[in-house]
Amino acid sequence: MTWFQFIRFQLKDNFTIFKRYPGFTPQSFFLSLLYFFKNPFRVSKSFWVEKGADEVDVYGETPLVTLDKIAARAALSKEDTFFDLGMGRGKGALFIKHKVGCKVVGLEIIPNFVKKAERVKRFFGLKDIWFLLKDLTVADLSRGTVFYLYGNFLSDETLLELGKKLDELPKGTKVISVSFPISDYTHNFKVQESFEGEFPWGKTDIFISKY
Repeated sequence: MTWFQFIRFQLKDNFTIFKRYPGFTPQSFFLSLLYFFKNPFRVSKSFWVEKGADEVDVYGETPLVTLDKIAARAALSKEDTFFDLGMGRGKGALFIKHKVGCKVVGLEIIPNFVKKAERVKRFFGLKDIWFLLKDLTVADLSRGTVFYLYGNFLSDETLLELGKKLDELPKGTKVISVSFPISDYTHNFKVQESFEGEFPWGKTDIFISKY
């Protein structure tokens, strides 16, 4: 997918979301301004090229319309602590904070994404949202009650390591995953429901699994 294809899809997504949640528009606009000179696709690609990765075109974002649907189907509430496992530029994490009002933790390994998300947090004085420069396989997940994983480019090895950490969490924990159920990589989680979600590249299944 090219940046221009993404922009065309995002304009439609933003139009719908801004009508539903007009209060989120300033945060989204400010975040977009931070990427005016170098879009998130280029930021991500530059990082992975520097790391010598075999696959460098791996950036993607969950449309907010799809994330809105996910939040409703997973019954997210203010009492939850939502972890975005690979938040990218943090737009989804910011949206969940605005929509639900729960505590939100975004994990990301690309420093530029974390730095700019922090600028949005400071500018709008947001509370109970944290952007952490952490690998999801070594980060402390113990505070989380609901986890979101859009990890289509993650290796089986990484997913198995993540699965071990998720299996250490208490009963009642939920994991929302895109395209595959996290139960493929864990012992304790079982799929509760699946439904279709729309992404810029097409439609796919989204799975809600629970311990």
